[in-house]
Amino acid sequence: MLDMFKRPTDPTEYPWLYAIPAVIFGGGYIAAASTGVAGLVQAGYLASSLLCIASLSGLASQTTARQGNILGILGVVAGILASLAAVGFPIEVLVQFAAVAGCGAIIGLRIGRRTTATDLPQTVAALHSVVGLAAVLTSFGSVMADIGDISALHLIAGYLGVLIGGVTFTGSVVAFLKLAGRMSSRPIKLPGPKHALNSSLLGLNIATMGTFLTLAPGAPVIAACCLAGNAILSFIKGYTTTAAIGGADMPVVITVLNAYSGFALVAEGFMLDNPLLTTVGSLIGIEGQITKTNIDEVVESLENAENVIIVVGYGMAVAKAQYAISDITRMLKTKGINVRFAIHPVAGRMPGQCNVLLAEASVPYDIVLEMDEINDDFGETDCSSIAGMPVLHAWKSKQVIVMKRGMASGYADVVNPMFYMPNTRMLFGDAKDSCDAIKGALEARNRMYDV
Repeated sequence: MLDMFKRPTDPTEYPWLYAIPAVIFGGGYIAAASTGVAGLVQAGYLASSLLCIASLSGLASQTTARQGNILGILGVVAGILASLAAVGFPIEVLVQFAAVAGCGAIIGLRIGRRTTATDLPQTVAALHSVVGLAAVLTSFGSVMADIGDISALHLIAGYLGVLIGGVTFTGSVVAFLKLAGRMSSRPIKLPGPKHALNSSLLGLNIATMGTFLTLAPGAPVIAACCLAGNAILSFIKGYTTTAAIGGADMPVVITVLNAYSGFALVAEGFMLDNPLLTTVGSLIGIEGQITKTNIDEVVESLENAENVIIVVGYGMAVAKAQYAISDITRMLKTKGINVRFAIHPVAGRMPGQCNVLLAEASVPYDIVLEMDEINDDFGETDCSSIAGMPVLHAWKSKQVIVMKRGMASGYADVVNPMFYMPNTRMLFGDAKDSCDAIKGALEARNRMYDV
């Protein structure tokens, strides 16, 4: 699937070379397992965990994404070998595994070949749904297999695995349908007060969990009924939660569901006493989340910077924050920091609106630059999904701080991928309030230094 991102100018790659150490490791591991070497399973889990950690690190950057993907494949293979070694490589298990893995490989190859770049969001959502369903089925089967002599931790982990997996499953299915255009992107209106239905469903989940923990041990029928009820409630909650969100916010929903799938793996790891699932699930659970910041961190970054580019838009205009921004600019320039403004041709609600507002606030004309004058400092001009409109390459900066009220989509109803980049931090709140707070913090620091 990563081949769709390969450019003609990219150097030739030889990913098959990774198969050499993989075959050597795999062959040696199987040979060692046949001799009954102690601690081999845990060593396999450790190797798999390290490869998965390296994979997630690689996938965090576009330049290393292909290597990260290969390391992820190696990590999964190592985990599979360790899991098979844990049960002793019995023939019946190997036959079952080969059949299931073969079917999965064929399906995966077909999906990878048919998926285009524009289909990736809904494809990711569809794959998350499979992870959620797997968590439900695995948790259900593990609990029922040991219900005669089961620990409280096993019960809790199994119940949470069904709960989180169920929400992930139906939530991801709805996200897939909305992104694929097979379901209306409009948010559905839930009956009753806001959040009442979802809160009620969660309350029923908690009540069912109490019954499950109290009566399920040694009672397979009660355990099955409680888990089935938990699954149904979770399926409903996943649907109502995701369907009530508009299609423009589905990329954010996918990020949350990705975290849910990771937490479901954590529950499975505790349930199966498998450190690999716990480690990888924890990493997935925290991957891709939006990095928030606060006023003190923003002020610290501004004071330590040598060059600052402020990209203003309609948020400044509607909040009347231009005066606070002007004062911030003056204080930073007093410290010898090179401050400039980048104005997009259609920033605001009409061309030139932001220029007028900055001039009104006495910002010097010579530091207010148009896109074609300053964009070289960000990188080459690119195109966004807004009808091929040129954009400012703000994400090329070492640090990016975005001021925004929340994660709702803007006027163009297009999700900004810059919000999820590793060098971006979000400062949530009203633009004027945030600028006033930054101004006040800078003034306080200046007074402290002057004393």
